Amino acid sequence: MEAAQSIRKLVEQKLAARRVEVPQGQDASFRCVVCEDTGWERYRDNAGRLWARVCPCRASLPVQMVNCPEEFRSIGLDAIERHNGNTEQLAQLQRWIPRGRDLYLHGGTGRGKTMTACALVNELRKPARFEVVDTLLRELVQQDEEGERWNTLRNVPVLVLDDIGVADTDWGRRTLTTVYAERLARNRRTIFTSNKTVGELVKLWDDQRLGSRIVGAADIVQLEGPDYRRRRG
Repeated sequence: MEAAQSIRKLVEQKLAARRVEVPQGQDASFRCVVCEDTGWERYRDNAGRLWARVCPCRASLPVQMVNCPEEFRSIGLDAIERHNGNTEQLAQLQRWIPRGRDLYLHGGTGRGKTMTACALVNELRKPARFEVVDTLLRELVQQDEEGERWNTLRNVPVLVLDDIGVADTDWGRRTLTTVYAERLARNRRTIFTSNKTVGELVKLWDDQRLGSRIVGAADIVQLEGPDYRRRRG
C-alpha cells in the first residue's frame, strides 16, 4: 500500500511540474495524452481507488542496448518459437526476470542463446550493453582500467557477455573474473551465454573463481532444440 501511495504521489508531482498555462479553450500539448508525458497511466479499480501503472507509451519505447545485434534489438520472449525442447526453459526464464539474479545460458551452437539474452534484456527494460567476449577482451587490452570503457562494464545496469569460454589467456580469465566480481559488488545484473556448461568452463580454465561466483549468483539454464542458424540458412 505504501508503494502504491508513493507512485501516486510521484505521478501527481510530475503532472504538476508539466502543467502549463494555456489560453482558454486550448489544450496543453503532450506527446502522450494518456499519461501526459509522466510515463504513468492513472486508473481506478472496481472499488474506485486510484492507482498508477506503466503507460503503454513508456513500455513500447526501445531499450537502450549498446552493441546488440540489430535483428534482436526489439524482440521479447514472446517472439521466440516454442517447441518441445524449450517450453520449460522459457517458463523458467520468465520466472527469472523479476528475481534480481544473474543468468548463465548455455547450449549447443545455434540454439538461440544470443537471441534469448537480448529478448530478456528487452523484458527487463533497463539500459544494457552487449559484448562478444572475444572482441571485448581484444579491445580492453588497450583500455585504461580507470577509463570510461571499464567504468561502463562495472556499472551498466545489465551486461550481456556473449560466448564466454573463448578466453584462452591468463589475462583474459583474470579480466572477466574481475569485471564480474565488481559487478556483483555493485548489484548489477549480468547475463552470460556459452557453448559450455559451468563445469566445462571451470575445467577449461583450470580456475574455480569465476565458476563459483556464477553458481552462487546466477540461474543456470540450458537451451535445447533445433539449430536456428541452419533453419535460417
